[in-house]
Amino acid sequence: MARPSEPVRELLKTLGASDDEIDEAAETGPTALIALGARGLMTREEEPAAPPAEPPKPEPEPMAAADEHALVDLLRSIGTSDAEIDRAKEKGTSSLFALAVDRLIVPGAERMTRAEVAERSGIPDDEAQTYWRAMGFAGVAEDEPAFTEADVEMLRLLKNLMQSGFINRDAALQMTRVMGRAMASVAAAQLDLVRSLGGGLSVQDARREAVVALVQARSALLDVVERALVYMWRRHLADEAKRAAVAIDSSSGDYVVGFADLVGFTAMSAQMDEQTLAAAVSRFESTAVDIVGGLSGRVVKMIGDEVMFEALSAADSAEIGLRLVEAFAEDDSFPDIRAGIAEGAATPYQGDLFGPAPNLAHRLVDVAYPSTVLVSASVHDALENDPRYEFSAVRPQVLKGFGRTRFWRVKRASE
Repeated sequence: MARPSEPVRELLKTLGASDDEIDEAAETGPTALIALGARGLMTREEEPAAPPAEPPKPEPEPMAAADEHALVDLLRSIGTSDAEIDRAKEKGTSSLFALAVDRLIVPGAERMTRAEVAERSGIPDDEAQTYWRAMGFAGVAEDEPAFTEADVEMLRLLKNLMQSGFINRDAALQMTRVMGRAMASVAAAQLDLVRSLGGGLSVQDARREAVVALVQARSALLDVVERALVYMWRRHLADEAKRAAVAIDSSSGDYVVGFADLVGFTAMSAQMDEQTLAAAVSRFESTAVDIVGGLSGRVVKMIGDEVMFEALSAADSAEIGLRLVEAFAEDDSFPDIRAGIAEGAATPYQGDLFGPAPNLAHRLVDVAYPSTVLVSASVHDALENDPRYEFSAVRPQVLKGFGRTRFWRVKRASE
């Protein structure tokens, strides 16, 4: 590749890059030069203030102003219009950096307003904004050029899908919301993961480093993540279809639902630092996913220190609950687990389960003692003669929404 122009070289050197680093990046390509500039821009540090005893020195150019100049040069080098840069400048340096991140990660050189997107996609602006919000994105001003051809193509896909008659508008919006929430969680978790690698840094510095790392690794990262998401979606779709086929063969058609949580975790978390808390939640989540998946179950959702799961049978659900309790029983440094399980009617909606069975399971986990698994009458009846388990009746209690309710504690059968 040709050597970078002198203005580009001088800009990168002002951001702390050496001639060797610039030449090495130039051999890789323009993307590497941009990443080198972004890294230098975001890793610069202000000079420490002079000690009070020394004579006052002339004040250096404010950091924000220096950042602004460099960001403008970076944005222009990747084809951002002056109008877009000026709009971002009015909001401050952080908006300029956000604009740079958007241009580096979101494909498409041409940026369009809402009216232009509506014209190209054939979908009215108010309808397009409904889908935009359903995907979880913030509202966009009418005159802001925030959209690319990728946004137009997505709206066309939705339009064609609805016109095919395969799916109606309400169903399309429902699936859009589900996918939007899922992708938002994936994106936030990825940035948090990168940020967590900056141990010892302040929260602000760690976030800055996370964004810079994301920009630098975007080419390889985006390709890997896109392929991984498609792969995992296909595998999960196949698993859900097989699970549905098994349910069709079930005589009752009921769902087996369980909840498990960490006893006293809220109080304990108040004594933990951020890293220790994150490690504890991660350990609980990874253990739950491993145990539930190992018994052909499905983790419906994680709710802080609680996991909701679905099992294929009463026996699988009891085994899941007991294994979760046993996984941490000998660890004095970790909270005890308790679980509640019920079998009965439930309504699936957007990947979640609602109705009597999940409600009862949640009531049971709320009244369970540490390291115990409580089950509903239906689960007890299904497993009463199973030699692997022992049941002890718990005194009936009044549970919200269910009145006076009988339930049992399940344990492994004595050797």
